[in-house]
Amino acid sequence: MDKYVTFCVNGVEFALPIDHVNYIEQLEEITQIPQVESFVLGVSHVRSKIIPLIDLKNLLFSQPCKQDSATRIIGIQYKENHLGIVVEEAKEIMDISSDSIQQVSNIAEHKFHVAKLEDRLVLIMQPEDLLNNREIGKMLSQLNLEELANS
Repeated sequence: MDKYVTFCVNGVEFALPIDHVNYIEQLEEITQIPQVESFVLGVSHVRSKIIPLIDLKNLLFSQPCKQDSATRIIGIQYKENHLGIVVEEAKEIMDISSDSIQQVSNIAEHKFHVAKLEDRLVLIMQPEDLLNNREIGKMLSQLNLEELANS
């Protein structure tokens, strides 16, 4: 069994492997960046780092995430890339057996696996699939966060 962080976006439950999750924080001040894709909320100062923030609902469902007291930033890392994904609700940390996970055909540019649990289905996301998204990769390469951090 592996541990996953579960969260909701647009009424759909997702999970990320916990070993790629650095933190879960409340959404606070965002500095917007001009002329970026609509799913890029901007950057935020989280735990002494300037992190780009992605609105996961906007990326996956083309609708902006509601921002209220339940909204969270899930900080993920894959290799040297750090990214904050904004979700409507962080739910729990749970064990998911690899036997319960099945691959689903690639849907558009996003790869998902589905975990069949006793009472529900959970879409499993891998950080590398999210960070390898063409538009996110382009955004990360355009943002020179080192310069922002040192200014």
